[in-house]
Amino acid sequence: MNSTSPTPPKIVNAFLSVGVFAIFAKLAGAAKELMVAHHYGVSKEVDAYYFLFNIFNWPIGVWFSVLTSVLVPLLISSEREAPNNIRLFKQEFTGLTILLSIGMMLIGMFALPMMLTSSWVGLDEPTIILTNKIYLILSWMMPLGVMVGLYSAWLMALGSHNNTLFEAIPSIIIGVFLFLPDEYITQPLIWGTVVGFSLHLFAFIFPLYKKNNLFFPCFTFKSNFWPVFWKSITFVVIGQALMSFVIVVDQVFAARIGDGAISIMNYANRLIFLIQGMSAIVITRATMHIFSKGLSEDREQAKKRLLSLFSILGPLSVLGTLIFWVLAPQIVDLLFQHGSFGEDDAINTVSALRYGLLQIPFYVVASLLITYIAANRHYILFMKLGALALCVKLVFSYVLTERFELNGLMASSAIMYAINALIMLKVYLKK
Repeated sequence: MNSTSPTPPKIVNAFLSVGVFAIFAKLAGAAKELMVAHHYGVSKEVDAYYFLFNIFNWPIGVWFSVLTSVLVPLLISSEREAPNNIRLFKQEFTGLTILLSIGMMLIGMFALPMMLTSSWVGLDEPTIILTNKIYLILSWMMPLGVMVGLYSAWLMALGSHNNTLFEAIPSIIIGVFLFLPDEYITQPLIWGTVVGFSLHLFAFIFPLYKKNNLFFPCFTFKSNFWPVFWKSITFVVIGQALMSFVIVVDQVFAARIGDGAISIMNYANRLIFLIQGMSAIVITRATMHIFSKGLSEDREQAKKRLLSLFSILGPLSVLGTLIFWVLAPQIVDLLFQHGSFGEDDAINTVSALRYGLLQIPFYVVASLLITYIAANRHYILFMKLGALALCVKLVFSYVLTERFELNGLMASSAIMYAINALIMLKVYLKK
């Protein structure tokens, strides 16, 4: 084996360092959700906020997934093969990101009002009024989040994990704003989100400057890396957009269930995303750099490491799911049942949480396999998996919501991830 190939201790160290940062970031997020539940409970204000937050966060998530899947492996190989040519590409990519962030914000500002009044969205009149009051402020999430995604990708390509730690910043700032007395600030949840995203972006300046990776934008496409990037990005953008659109599907189906459904779903999802987020962050950010280098040096060894991680993470995720299922009432009571969050809200949240937890083992396996696929640069598979995921989600959301309402909607995600994971195991690992 090549002497530069990553060794098992490096994988362990990567998992530990990313894991510590991820735990801190996700605990900050959980604390923020506790304060939101205490301050607002299950209400139309929270419905409106989370509906907009998830809509605006959807393109940000797609963008970051594309950067993680396409840009990070490209940069890792390019730094090794053509280090002198990468600077121009990064300058031009910074310029592209700025233009993209402004365009996304303008589209959101003009298109959202029309979307809110559409009958298929399912929002009632009071919630529509509330969303119309705050969407212009929250739309600033998009340019800020898109730039955060770019700088996170820069750090990941350099083998740094500080971006994971920085993800705690928005939650901390929102928590601070919610802690302030009402007379100090109006709409603390809204303004805390925008300020939190701004400080999140600002946090990248020093580490990137220190690593000589903070670039002035260049609005051209002269770098010879663009053809490789464009060839890869099309399939990934389509696949990630389709895959992540399930968040919008959840919002629409939950809105049609009735008052409070969006709030309950999002409270349950905050806990699910806490688990998912930590597992996905640790898996993707700890293994992407290692898989990308390993596959270019010793493909069989990289595949053995994938299977070894699969044999460990699969059983651990099942055990973790069972533990959270049993402790769900105590967790919800501890975190949420305070202030405006009542007993009935807690019962409904526990039920939704338990059905949502079914997706965790399949999500963990899928995350590991998708990271390996991205490192292999088999991007057309992304598009196929994204299309399949959206179709499965739509069908089972409709069928299960009709019969089981919010619990069925939560369970539909488990079916989606299970089918995708099984297909990847059956088709991809045989190659």
